[in-house]
Amino acid sequence: MVKPHHIDILFTEEQIQEKIAELAAVVARDYLDKELVLIGILHGGAALLTDFSRALWKAGLTTSVHKDYIGISSYESGVDSTGRVVFTKELKNSIKGRHVLIVEDIVDTGRSLASAIEILKAKEPKSLETLTLLSKPSRREVEVPVKYIGWEIPNTFVAGYDLDYDEMYRTMPYIGSVVFD
Repeated sequence: MVKPHHIDILFTEEQIQEKIAELAAVVARDYLDKELVLIGILHGGAALLTDFSRALWKAGLTTSVHKDYIGISSYESGVDSTGRVVFTKELKNSIKGRHVLIVEDIVDTGRSLASAIEILKAKEPKSLETLTLLSKPSRREVEVPVKYIGWEIPNTFVAGYDLDYDEMYRTMPYIGSVVFD
């Protein structure tokens, strides 16, 4: 059940796009002259993966970038993680021997990302790194390696820019804190 709440803006649409461009510039330098597979985690990571891949193009990493998705969830509804990770979609293509960058919207407890890393490592990529737009280190239950971090945020529930609160706010172009009234 959705509790009465309002949204306080944390990051505007412009701030998000600027941060993505900054991250893309660093990743483009790191993967210059390498083929790179970006793996988004559905559903929250879809907008980020699209915007990030376009920013990589603008940063000079062009024809050598490929995209794929996996589906993972640790939330059934509401704001609390179940602590149980469920895979809902497998990769379309092989990543064996390829450079892979997981593009994640938010790293909270670390459980979902740890599960994704474990599954993807078993597919034998040449390298496997992680990028997240948002990180909540105070909520971490499982330590996970995150090479590229947009922002570290406090322990607040966030929505917008494909992050949802009970499937609401995915289409909101900014990221806000869900404040319960």
